[in-house]
Amino acid sequence: MSHPALPDAATPFAAIPGDALPGDALAEGPEAVPQTAATRPRRPGTTVMLRIPDHAADIDAYFSQVYGGGEVRVFHSTDEFASILREYSTIDRLVVVSHSGEGVICLSSSECKTVVLLADDIARGGAYPSIGELHFDGCNVGSDPEGLYAFAATLHVGRVEAWTYFHHFAAWGQTLVDASGKPVSPSQVTLPPPSPLIPYAAPYLPVGPLGSTVSASALESEWNAKGSFTRVFEFFTYGGDTVTVEQVLPTLGWDPNVPPPLDPWTSARPVETGRYPRAAALIAPIDNASAGPQWKKVFESDLRPYRVIVTPTP
Repeated sequence: MSHPALPDAATPFAAIPGDALPGDALAEGPEAVPQTAATRPRRPGTTVMLRIPDHAADIDAYFSQVYGGGEVRVFHSTDEFASILREYSTIDRLVVVSHSGEGVICLSSSECKTVVLLADDIARGGAYPSIGELHFDGCNVGSDPEGLYAFAATLHVGRVEAWTYFHHFAAWGQTLVDASGKPVSPSQVTLPPPSPLIPYAAPYLPVGPLGSTVSASALESEWNAKGSFTRVFEFFTYGGDTVTVEQVLPTLGWDPNVPPPLDPWTSARPVETGRYPRAAALIAPIDNASAGPQWKKVFESDLRPYRVIVTPTP
């Protein structure tokens, strides 16, 4: 008998300090550009992602779903990170996905640096690219707004964005399979209804960096046409969280027979225990050096998730 099956939950990508990094992981996604010494002439880049080698499939899928894809580069150290950057004369949009913490980027299993020191290292080497916008899409790098501003000012980045919360994402979906677990076409069998979790999951399925999400009706239509769908499920937490995507779905603690509320991530939960979608983050704009310390004080007392946006004064 054919039946819908939710795939095993992938471990959500939670960017945390480097002592939790699997240092020997070297898997790369099929889109990854081979790493070579920067001997070629410098070239312009449009959308480029620099990422760590582990969690490759989830990170590459995230990059495609949120940013529309682009060049994927893999780094294993500070030196390699800087070397890759020097291959470019300009980068319109740079996305950095790594394990991280408050104002800290982990570039290998044993090497973590503050964003201030990282910027200094890159600047000392010279020939770094002109970057239009940079997104730190690991964890709570944005909790150090002073460091972010210093990074942007040192490297003359037009715009830098980062989060104050831990950032998690993994694949989530539904596939029609037979008794042996093999996918089957909906034309071969009677298609069962789509997953009742879809309306609850939709707010956590980002499309684009600004907070738009996949609609429940679009997923239901895809299910009815293909018998399958898969998207990257993203959520943010105040502290480290090892729960799976399925455990985060708001049906746990809410009556699944009741239509999902408009704000399921804030209902019946203390702020610091919520699992938030991208759209729930407040904006912390920083356009001058003095704003960093002011926002730092805000973050110490306001436990809600923030998206820090730095636009340094020229």
